[in-house]
Amino acid sequence: MKRTLNHNEVSDTGKKRCDEAESKDEEITALEFFSGVGGLRFGLETAFANTKTKVKVLAAFDINTAANTVYARSFGHNPSTKSVESLSPAAIDALGITRIWLLSPPCQPFTRGGSERDHLDNRSRPLLHLIESMPALKHKPEFFFLENVPNFEKSECRNRLVACLQRLGYTYSEYIVSPLQFGITNDRKRYYLAATKISDSKDIAEPNLSLDLITQWPPNGDTAVSVRPLSHYLQQDLDDVTPFLLPPQYITKHPTFRFDIVRPDSVRSSTITKAYGTKMVTRAGSFLQTKNMHITEPNFKDNASILELGLRFLTPIEIARLHAFPIEIDLTEDEKTNKNKHRLVFPPSITIAQQYKLLGNSLNVKVIAELMRQSFCFK
Repeated sequence: MKRTLNHNEVSDTGKKRCDEAESKDEEITALEFFSGVGGLRFGLETAFANTKTKVKVLAAFDINTAANTVYARSFGHNPSTKSVESLSPAAIDALGITRIWLLSPPCQPFTRGGSERDHLDNRSRPLLHLIESMPALKHKPEFFFLENVPNFEKSECRNRLVACLQRLGYTYSEYIVSPLQFGITNDRKRYYLAATKISDSKDIAEPNLSLDLITQWPPNGDTAVSVRPLSHYLQQDLDDVTPFLLPPQYITKHPTFRFDIVRPDSVRSSTITKAYGTKMVTRAGSFLQTKNMHITEPNFKDNASILELGLRFLTPIEIARLHAFPIEIDLTEDEKTNKNKHRLVFPPSITIAQQYKLLGNSLNVKVIAELMRQSFCFK
């Protein structure tokens, strides 16, 4: 069924579940589809960081071998490269009783760059297969969380998903929000759907496919959120910036392009895409000014003056920080004993170019955690 609660409420069933979880040691089991470097898992662990609940991922699935290498180093086990389309309902049930599904399916079917072919794009087939498989599951997840790009909310894939959730007795919320609204210096709007199973399957003649997006955060709008300056996320120990400087030809070949230039005191940076770090600098992300800081208004009609600003790419570590990944190397004693504490680790085999691409395809951990707390009453 469509959302029956307002933005500040949770169902009685969900609240009872939360109250019980706070009073005892509990385990929430998860399946991760399209796991990438584990952003949704990091978000789930962050949502439970101050509870007694332990997160246990029964299985993760991704066909990207570079992402799987990072995931394995960060969490200690390898995702499966088995095609999601090959998983029958019986095979999914055999993985164990799962409380939450985490999904970050390919976004290309819903982007202009991917021709917006939606359900007709072959890259949508794994998601559609999971949607079609859900009714046949013996053990349906209590919670369901999906992340994608704006435009997904207009898609046939979304319509099929919400119709399935309604028929299976889920209530759900849909969001399009940006990390800026959560106090993080990065404007990266994304679509999220969070669903909770509150009843048995229903015989619904015609699903309600109307859209009721939440675009404000906090939902009640009562609390002002302050944004830290970009300097909070920058590497202070970066002795040699040379490898990250923007090559002069990248600037001079775009005489009419207005670069998104940020400074350490900036309180906004733009979306970092998987093309960041390459010569595809148009709309790939923000570039940090490192020289002539007295120049606060660049002259985009004069490329020579842009060259004098010492523009550089943000480093992968800085981007990971902007995405709220736990990436610091040294753990406190409390963190060492936290059963949910994992770190994003890039093994030496993963090149800088691969790190940029993986982070450009990833998501914001803090946003995920906050939406899960709001939607599922994870405290």
